[in-house]
Amino acid sequence: MKFDFVKFRNNLNAMMQESAPDGYRFICVTEELVYLLGDTSSFDQNKLESKLKTNHIKIGKNSGIGFGSGGARRTAIDPPQMTASINDRFNVASMSKTITAATVLNILQDKDLPVTTLVKDFLPSNWKLHPTVQTLTFQDFLTHRTGFTVGEDGHDFAKIKSSMELGPTNLPKKNWEYRNINYSVFRVIIPLLNSYNRFTKQVGLIFRSDTNLEEAYANEYMRIVNERVLIPSGVVGANCNSRGSFRGLETTLLYEYQHSPKNHGYDYLTNDYLYSGAHGWAISVVDFAKFVQTFLFTEIIVSDDMKKQMLPLLPYPDPGFGMYANIDSKSGNTSYGHGGWIPFSEKIQIASWWLCFKNNNLIVVSLSNAGHKPPPHPNWSDSCIKIYNESWSNEI
Repeated sequence: MKFDFVKFRNNLNAMMQESAPDGYRFICVTEELVYLLGDTSSFDQNKLESKLKTNHIKIGKNSGIGFGSGGARRTAIDPPQMTASINDRFNVASMSKTITAATVLNILQDKDLPVTTLVKDFLPSNWKLHPTVQTLTFQDFLTHRTGFTVGEDGHDFAKIKSSMELGPTNLPKKNWEYRNINYSVFRVIIPLLNSYNRFTKQVGLIFRSDTNLEEAYANEYMRIVNERVLIPSGVVGANCNSRGSFRGLETTLLYEYQHSPKNHGYDYLTNDYLYSGAHGWAISVVDFAKFVQTFLFTEIIVSDDMKKQMLPLLPYPDPGFGMYANIDSKSGNTSYGHGGWIPFSEKIQIASWWLCFKNNNLIVVSLSNAGHKPPPHPNWSDSCIKIYNESWSNEI
């Protein structure tokens, strides 16, 4: 069997143009070529073409690198008018969960703690934790098996505290329920876990009495994720504040799917970091591809043994550690990934997804600042998997 990368790239681009014409960007790259993206905060297409020529790399069969974008980062009614680019950095929504999971696993490995460790010792000592919460492990939170439901869901510091003190509605462990609270809480856990001394068995982080804890935990979370995961992946200058993460003064605005040229974009930004963990990382599709390659195909972030524990054992919708597995019933092709979606109104949306196809280690990342075609149109990941399967042939 042979994979036609050019066919895949072209059909993927056509799908993106058709489903999210107002503001899309994507990259698809096989794992061994991710180094061509460079260790910088922006991607230079001219340098890529020079590297391809210098290294005699031909794009076509089995491996390659491709990208595309269309629509606007800002339209004419919101000057300066700017077209969408694969270097645009804004909130990647729930794809942030994969970044958070990678950070948790990295620290657990560093501290010689298993994923079955109880989280209770890594929540603020003055919180009056519910008895059920005291039985929950890192694995329970990472795989959405805490028992928390929509009533306890949330992103802000006060909601996290109240949910940990009131406890989950459902019984934990056995069944899973996807809830943002399971990852928002890591904005608090990660700073405390990072300060844990594996020799003394003590948590070392102590804030002054006059500290704004909401901001302190959020800033520590961002610092640690950058230090342990994103910078080692070659992602420079990232954070959870889309204004601060931007190269230039103008932010990426959000628009309706098929919006009128007379409609202004929506500026949702400034304090994403106070709600981060389950979402919030403002990075580009290029940044995310570099992170996925480092996370899944090297031991820079986590060891191969840790990855074996992390990867989902069951197909979608059963969650793994910050990702899902998709196993195609016809071809048997397996992919890992996670999507993201933030609705700000009926039509103004952020939409995102990443996939990594196991057969040839192909990484695909996409991001829209103007939503995408609504149901019954297929979702992006299903469409991408279909395009991927159709790009294989019996050619030798």
